[in-house]
Amino acid sequence: MLVKLCSLLGLVMAAPSIVSADALYAVTDLGDPGAGFVYVNATSLNDNGDVTGYVSNSAARGTGFDREHVFLYTGNQMVDLGAFGYRNGLGYGINNAGQIAGVVNDPLNGVGRAFVYSGGLITYLGTLGGDTSAAFGINDHGAVTGISSTADGQAHAFLYSNGRLMDLGTLTGCCVSAGFAINNGGQVTGNVSVPGSVSGNAFLYTNGRMIDIDTLGGQYSFGLAINSAGQVTGFAEPPGSGFRAFLYTDGQMINLGTLGGGASLGAAINDRGEITGRSGTLAGVEHAFLYTDGHMVDLNTLIDPSLGLTLTDAPAINNKGQIVAEGDRPFGPTHAYLLTPVPEPSTLALFAIPLSALLLWLRTDRRVSPLPQPTANLSAATQTCKSNQAVPRG
Repeated sequence: MLVKLCSLLGLVMAAPSIVSADALYAVTDLGDPGAGFVYVNATSLNDNGDVTGYVSNSAARGTGFDREHVFLYTGNQMVDLGAFGYRNGLGYGINNAGQIAGVVNDPLNGVGRAFVYSGGLITYLGTLGGDTSAAFGINDHGAVTGISSTADGQAHAFLYSNGRLMDLGTLTGCCVSAGFAINNGGQVTGNVSVPGSVSGNAFLYTNGRMIDIDTLGGQYSFGLAINSAGQVTGFAEPPGSGFRAFLYTDGQMINLGTLGGGASLGAAINDRGEITGRSGTLAGVEHAFLYTDGHMVDLNTLIDPSLGLTLTDAPAINNKGQIVAEGDRPFGPTHAYLLTPVPEPSTLALFAIPLSALLLWLRTDRRVSPLPQPTANLSAATQTCKSNQAVPRG
């Protein structure tokens, strides 16, 4: 995606930098591919700093006039991969080999096709007997999870591995499940219909079983990301309040709280247990957050204020601590940014590189990362996953 944290010399030469002594992250703009596709929605980040997502030619998405293309950001360049012969293409997951999982579709017929892009080649994953599918997560072994319609009109989570699409089913035999993320151990998290839940509960699929990981005491929960230890984040409803970001670990769901507002959502988790997402604030607006060492921190306090950015969401974090965030600027469309941790002073001394040379940022463009929400039919589910942040706003 962007500059690699370990490649300090490359970082130095990429661009001039503006420095704040208090900034903990260098901020790099992802840019856009041009040709009118200036609205950039980053969704996933690998450990090499590569990013995928989708670019749009219109802020008014879903009007029938907009078009969307899959993008790959690698080596400091934004590459428009197109839609592989379809009207729209959306990238949702990228692994460390640079393989991308996503969906292509034509909104006129509502039919989507789950795909994996690898080295210029497209593999369509098929369906579970229905006419539509979408892929959301991919691990380093190339295993994929997502959602597909079935022959009897339901929509189920799937696991794709070694050329085979496996139905993960549901907990009760009806009606909807969706897999949103998969780790290298083949564990999957997502959302599944359960009796008494208005929107279903988060699940963990492990050792061939789907487990309901419950809620925070309310009526719904969604598992959106999972790390190598099987820890899950997402959002869930506590009694009598808006939804909250959670950490599921050691069989317990922990409420992560908010930045002072009414709701929060955990979008990504790395192997260190660090979580990123978005939260409401006391001012009634949404800010991107980092949850680390038991505390939720506003990411806007960790970047140089002279940039004039307001980071509103952080849909991805990798194992090097790099974060993809959405930022509002005083002028122009919302952009996507890569936040790269600034090395500690002792690390800088090893390379004999001035601090001012290491803190840099380019300018990017992105809006909101899609976070799918289950629905009664897959056509609606696929449209939800395409929508510009489909989960409720705090």
